Amino acid sequence: MKNKKGFTLIELLIALAILAILGAVAVPIYSGYMSGSAKSEAKSNLQTLSMLLDTYYSDNAKYAQADGTYNWQEPATNNFSNTFPCGGTGFLPSFCPRKATGGTQANYDYQLVVGGSGTTYTATATGRSGTIAANSTLTITQAGTKGGW
Repeated sequence: MKNKKGFTLIELLIALAILAILGAVAVPIYSGYMSGSAKSEAKSNLQTLSMLLDTYYSDNAKYAQADGTYNWQEPATNNFSNTFPCGGTGFLPSFCPRKATGGTQANYDYQLVVGGSGTTYTATATGRSGTIAANSTLTITQAGTKGGW
């Protein structure tokens, strides 16, 4: 009998089965890691916004110049801008949402709704379409109530 070299079909099938099992375990773990990273982006930005609003309130006895809605959305160029541009002269010029490190675009758009003659607010981070955070929404209010965290 000749000494044949190579793998049998059974050996190849066993190796493929092992790889499939490893893949089935690794993909959900990786997805959870990416989702958590995206959520950290939103949490950090909302906490920064909340802190800036508290500072504004301590100086002006209200959270905004007037009741209204303020949006910070990332345009197609992947640079954040809003009605009151980051670093500009508008309301809260120091708030400029940051994307997660290493990402090509931000995972969330941000909105601030001020009510109660400037004495209440709800800040919302809404997951952007086409990102890992697409179906995620996080909120924070003037009372520190958090949703989606």
